[in-house]
Amino acid sequence: MKLADVFSILNATFGFLAIYYHNPSFIFLAAFADGLDGYLARKYGSGEFGRSLDTLADFISFGVAPTYFLGIFALPYLFASIYRLARFLNVTKEDFVGFPVTASAMIVVPLFLHSKNLALFAALLLTFFMVSKIEYKKVKDAKLLSVAAILILLAFVDAKLSVGILLLSVLYLLSPLAKNFYKH
Repeated sequence: MKLADVFSILNATFGFLAIYYHNPSFIFLAAFADGLDGYLARKYGSGEFGRSLDTLADFISFGVAPTYFLGIFALPYLFASIYRLARFLNVTKEDFVGFPVTASAMIVVPLFLHSKNLALFAALLLTFFMVSKIEYKKVKDAKLLSVAAILILLAFVDAKLSVGILLLSVLYLLSPLAKNFYKH
């Protein structure tokens, strides 16, 4: 087990704590741990089961936990999360195919903190983006990733500040449109 794998386990732990304490803000900490896990895996490698640990942790924190808060009508979101993560494990591409589960949760959770109905609507809409074949660039820019990390931590500290990571995630959701717009 390598350091990146420890952060995958922390990710899953925060997802569990969100459910256990009935506090969706722990999902922000899971996203922070997920970001560190990815960074450390790229920089130093991960253990033999690192990719699987990361995917299972993501399912708990960004699939199961948001669905728990949204209720039975959010089951399509859960199913899309499973499908999206299975695709991630089995399709090797430079970019993401379908909207990433972590980013989906960074839209759903801030909305949930303000309106459960709006969050449920967004989750059902995101279901289609997660299972789509739309390609999303993997963000590798250190400054942008640092901004995202800060916004995620601020969201954990104060729910009102979650609007920052919400807006950044919505921009990421719409980013393929900009790519297609500039092609023409």
